[in-house]
Amino acid sequence: MPSRSSDQELDEIGEAQLVTQLRPYPVEAYEKDYGPDFIVNLTDDDTDDSTHQNIRSDHFLIQLKSTGKFDSDTETVHAKLTIEHLKQYMGQPIPVVLAIYDDTTREIYWRVIQEYVWDTLTDENPDWRSQTTHRITIPRSRLITDHERLEAAMPR
Repeated sequence: MPSRSSDQELDEIGEAQLVTQLRPYPVEAYEKDYGPDFIVNLTDDDTDDSTHQNIRSDHFLIQLKSTGKFDSDTETVHAKLTIEHLKQYMGQPIPVVLAIYDDTTREIYWRVIQEYVWDTLTDENPDWRSQTTHRITIPRSRLITDHERLEAAMPR
């Protein structure tokens, strides 16, 4: 009989939370997991019709990681990514956001991967490409529900 693991269930919860917490934006999942999990289109309310939003040409990708293993008292969350994936994300022409769903707090925290590699990783560890994995840390202050901050991080 087919079964579902607790990790699969947690991933489904994280995906549902992502769509809910990014409610002002259309969020589309990729069916095949070859890299990023979602594409998000930014919107604005600058229309004459209050029941519609304009879909802007600005968009970004999301790599979602879900976990229930963080202590809610810590100031950061983290995820380990393969260097192969980091290189793939660096080759993307649009921002790739690492989003970490913490089931303990039911919050999602985020960081733009390219910005992190350019501004932090390359300075702290110039030989990062020779590793097999790297742990990316995100402050808990970077909530994905802070839509103004999220939009401000996306180049136009």
